[in-house]
Amino acid sequence: MPLEAPNLDDRQYSDIVAEAKTLIARYAPEWTNYNESDPGITLVELFSWLSEILIYRINEVPDLNYIKFLQLLGIELQTAQPAAAELTFIPARPDLVSTIIPIQTQISATSDAGTPLLFETDESLVVIGAILAAVQTFDGFGYTVQTEKNGNAGQWFHPFGQNPKPGSALMLGFRSSVAFPQDQIKLAVTIFTSSTGRPVIQCAGALVPPATLAWEYWNGSLWVTINIDEDGTRAFSQDGHILFPGPGNDVVTAALGNVSEKLYWIRARIEQTTYEIAPEIAAIRTNTISATQATTFTDEVLGGTDGTPNQTFQVTNTPVMHLDSPLTAVNAYGKKVTISSVRLEIDQGQGFNVWQEVDDFFS
Repeated sequence: MPLEAPNLDDRQYSDIVAEAKTLIARYAPEWTNYNESDPGITLVELFSWLSEILIYRINEVPDLNYIKFLQLLGIELQTAQPAAAELTFIPARPDLVSTIIPIQTQISATSDAGTPLLFETDESLVVIGAILAAVQTFDGFGYTVQTEKNGNAGQWFHPFGQNPKPGSALMLGFRSSVAFPQDQIKLAVTIFTSSTGRPVIQCAGALVPPATLAWEYWNGSLWVTINIDEDGTRAFSQDGHILFPGPGNDVVTAALGNVSEKLYWIRARIEQTTYEIAPEIAAIRTNTISATQATTFTDEVLGGTDGTPNQTFQVTNTPVMHLDSPLTAVNAYGKKVTISSVRLEIDQGQGFNVWQEVDDFFS
């Protein structure tokens, strides 16, 4: 919805006169004649009339000025956002170790209107053939199998028990009919939220995770460290993706904990913790990537200009979405350009050059 400019002061002439009369007794107690014939009341009415005119002019400040004032306070207009979804891919062949889903791969979904809704993957994804077959937790005293809770919507579990402590661990068991992949593995983690609960981390910033986790795989005799590429969950404190390289042939199948099936095991073990609230996980998924209901169009020619002012050019496909993560480019002058919606290139006779979009020319 549009940002509506507030009414800074809704007082009218009569309100200001009444307010001024209430202050007379405090500042001039000897003044007792409040009739309109009193010269002092005449001055009060004149002041009220001038104040009403001033209030009217203040409330007539252009909306753009209000918006700029709000931006100085860190309040920004939020544009309409396209739908987003997490998509899980399943390999069509069980003998594949891995395959790649390119960025901007299109997927369609049915709608009530009968027309398909097109989604595009936000980044590329390595789909692994290994299946996440078991999930169990170790709270420092015993193992608890959480596979069923992880696979059913509406259920959740504590990845490190109700009282996380150093040594507690989340164990993931993978089943594979072929070699375990060496490619990058992406885990999509969804944190459980309820109407009465609150997330452990409530803001997205450069915050220190509430725990230090060691990721390891089982090589048949001991746990070996895995170097994590990225932990977007901040130690299971928010929704996100965890990326790490697969151990390949170094990981060995075994029956660990309360799972009797021999699986390939990877675990996250707590080294240090400052959890104030034990994290709660709704689901851990492999082969899952975010997608946005949008379609990318390139090389569209908007037209040419004859130099007259106030010309407008219409893009063929609308609406244009605002990028959650702006892109950067370098123009012909070596200046870095931030692309937040449309990458616009203009040829002024010396080749195409990327232009910088701005909200206005106030600065």
